[in-house]
Amino acid sequence: MQNPRSIREKTVRDAKAGLILDAALQVFSQKGFHDARLEDIAAAAGFSKASLYNYYEDKDAMFLSLAVREYQRVADRLEKLPVGEGTFEENIKATLSMIFSVFGEHFSFLLTLSNFRMMNILSLGKLEGHHEQRLEDLHQSFFLVEEHFRKLVATARDKGETQSELSDDVLAGFLGSMIRGVLFDWKLKGTMGDAEEETRRVLVFLKKGMDFAQRS
Repeated sequence: MQNPRSIREKTVRDAKAGLILDAALQVFSQKGFHDARLEDIAAAAGFSKASLYNYYEDKDAMFLSLAVREYQRVADRLEKLPVGEGTFEENIKATLSMIFSVFGEHFSFLLTLSNFRMMNILSLGKLEGHHEQRLEDLHQSFFLVEEHFRKLVATARDKGETQSELSDDVLAGFLGSMIRGVLFDWKLKGTMGDAEEETRRVLVFLKKGMDFAQRS
């Protein structure tokens, strides 16, 4: 059992680490990953550059920790949505509205995270041996979000709202791909779209699909 002093010290340390990440979110969003300097983050947080190393080994560690925190926030909010109570359409609408609004709040950081993943996480050579635990935490955060999609589909199937021959995993994967497609489209345009309209479009497609006409 930890003594009160240790608990206080951990609480203070966690609070300071959180302040650094708040500042990092601001700087990364404004400047992108490569142009952001530790000096900028330290100044925004009210710390010295040297003191940052007491909490994070380098800029990569700080960025990954921030990405984990932001995705975990999404996962936590998804977990609180009452999936079993509404219809599939209602649940999907609530899910999409929440995801689009959350990512929209920090859209610039989303762009930076996307670029970072493309350059580093998808080819792990640079990060292997240095940040395995943070990468694992990030992957786990991705998994929790995807698990919510699977839960939506499974609940809809249990209620008889879908009789699709495709598995829950496949349907959940399609849903995740559609959401990522919207976010990627925003990325290409360099600006976020209308979250409410994007939600409507995804719902239309999910309900009607690619309504191909039958050939005679």
